[in-house]
Amino acid sequence: MKYSLSILSLLLAFTTMGQSTDSSLFTLSQNINLELGSAFYYRDGWDVTEYENHFLNNFSHLTPEGGMVWGEYGVSPDSGQINFWGGDRLISFAYENDIKVKAQHLVWHRYVDGQDPLLPDWLVTDDGIAQYPKETLSTLLKNFITQTVDHYTNSFPETIEWWCVVNEAGSNTTGYIPNLWLDSLGSAHIDSSFAWARAAAGPDIKLYYNEYFYHGAPYGGTRIPTKIDFAYDVVSGMVQRGVPIDAMGFQSHIPAIGYPGKAVVAADMKRFTDLGLEVYITELDVELIAPITQEKLEQQAIIYKEMFEITLENPLIKLVCIWQFNDAQSWLGAESESCIMDKDYYPKPAYDSIQSVLIAAGGIPTSLETPVQTDEAFQIKGSKIIIHHTKPAVLTIYNQKGQIVNHLGVSKGDDIPISHLKAGIYITTLQTENRLW
Repeated sequence: MKYSLSILSLLLAFTTMGQSTDSSLFTLSQNINLELGSAFYYRDGWDVTEYENHFLNNFSHLTPEGGMVWGEYGVSPDSGQINFWGGDRLISFAYENDIKVKAQHLVWHRYVDGQDPLLPDWLVTDDGIAQYPKETLSTLLKNFITQTVDHYTNSFPETIEWWCVVNEAGSNTTGYIPNLWLDSLGSAHIDSSFAWARAAAGPDIKLYYNEYFYHGAPYGGTRIPTKIDFAYDVVSGMVQRGVPIDAMGFQSHIPAIGYPGKAVVAADMKRFTDLGLEVYITELDVELIAPITQEKLEQQAIIYKEMFEITLENPLIKLVCIWQFNDAQSWLGAESESCIMDKDYYPKPAYDSIQSVLIAAGGIPTSLETPVQTDEAFQIKGSKIIIHHTKPAVLTIYNQKGQIVNHLGVSKGDDIPISHLKAGIYITTLQTENRLW
């Protein structure tokens, strides 16, 4: 078999004498100027240090998964004091570690039989009706937005770089979803909320509207075209009116069942970047249905891979935030295995697929100095790869498009056949816990 580029010659560009190229998602994404982050939250029973370390090894920004919604910790209608404890704990971790924050949400709602856990109880009657007249309610909303943005700006300077101003205002059929703000203030509260947020945050913080357009697997896994059309009408109208909006957020809770495909998702996002806005993938995960099989994990990996390809192929898609990185931390439950690591933080095929896209995009620098010989790790010989490394490792072979064509655990003495590969250019890596060849 003839190879256009041998594995050993390629490795000369990937490694340096005495040290290994850092293949963490953090470094790979930083090398190509991609903002890659994850939801972040502290849950009881978890090793906090282990969780934090895995986060720091892979991500450059975080989104507090909870702790910042108006109704979570209570607001006194008399004193006007907001309880910032939940958000402070999460954002202080980012501040202390020089991590950026994408904060959400300033305006949200969710009626549940007259109860709304996302808003303070004193705002809403048992029948889901606002307790205050329109003018007072508008003042209360403005004060909450202003005080919240001011608090985090002053307490953790230069930490929050993105604010979700309005979340999930559209219904799953057509138009706005009925809610306290719409019923009491009308749709004008959206423009006002962005104006208030801009006044408090200043000109350099990015403000975005956040929405979901793809149902999860329990709902049959379907794209909601009317919701996308409505969001486009709302947001394009805001742009035309000069409302201070910088970006559209696509939550992207994308199910493996019903995934509409790369071309469709890319086109959905392009509609908004064509307005001159940035697009953020704000809450990416890929839900699976039990029982989980290797085939389903590989399908999941393809979806993650394509979402990152969409990002890198559109220069106005500036940010990707996955919605937790550990299966046991997923809001969908561990059984959905929706994240890129398993419950023990072991990288899944989805993690490897993201890594391959970032590598193919130039995430591993090639302007390195004296190369190191790789015989200590592995070598290509005829139609096989021979493993020399003494510790268990993972061998991955990528084709020219960055797609994984082989991925398996190996140990010293293994002979990996490659005669089945078609002629062409291939990239091979051997990775242990803290080193990549």
